[in-house]
Amino acid sequence: MEQESLIPEIMQLEESINKMREHQEALIAQEQEAQQAKNDLITNVSHDLRTPLTSILGYLSYIHEDRYRDEVELRHYTELVYGKAQRLHKLIDDLFDYTRLESAEFHIKEDTLDMVELLRQLVSEYERSAAEKDVRIVEMYAVENLRVIGDGMQIMRLFENLFSNALRYGASGKKIDISAKSEAGMAVIEVSNYGAEIPAGDIPQLFDRFYKVDKNRTTSGTGLGLAIAKSIVERHGGQVTATSRKGKTTFTVQLPISNL
Repeated sequence: MEQESLIPEIMQLEESINKMREHQEALIAQEQEAQQAKNDLITNVSHDLRTPLTSILGYLSYIHEDRYRDEVELRHYTELVYGKAQRLHKLIDDLFDYTRLESAEFHIKEDTLDMVELLRQLVSEYERSAAEKDVRIVEMYAVENLRVIGDGMQIMRLFENLFSNALRYGASGKKIDISAKSEAGMAVIEVSNYGAEIPAGDIPQLFDRFYKVDKNRTTSGTGLGLAIAKSIVERHGGQVTATSRKGKTTFTVQLPISNL
């Protein structure tokens, strides 16, 4: 009888041990995944830093060894070095911003922001760049005073990344659509460009760090812009998604509307 009374306790102990084992295996898997992500980050960073740095050193060697033919060629090399250095600086800035946003210690400010006003300001800043590419920016705001609570600098960075992305991949002679509306307690902002579509298989990875649709790592951009945009949106309690069909690619940002 005494042995029978111990059976439930033994079964409960076995169940507890199994749960502890499963929990430990899950922790090990998470640690391995985190380590792999860290290794991937280091590999990608090393590659992206090495590419412009190698070019800079190559051009500087020509200058240092007086291998240029004349002042015109010297000027050409210095302009190339300057451009590569700018790309290197941009990559380092993006890496800093991305790691900072991913840190649990980073706290965003809580300002009241008028999204329509912010978008209009950005449009005015990008109009010249768009005109140089023969691209029109079309604004469509269904509401005024679309207010959210957030960090003004980070929200500005979010839409700068989306505007730059639309301008980079939109076709010349087309347009960029900027729209804003209120829907179910959310500020819904869309940034659309027209041109080559993004393959459906690439859409889920668009916001991954260092992901590039064309797989050509020599193209402009650091591969961190959309990852930074996603981090900013999520830190503000919102979400960002992408669609691409019929020659139109749209990034949709949803942020909670302020009740203040």
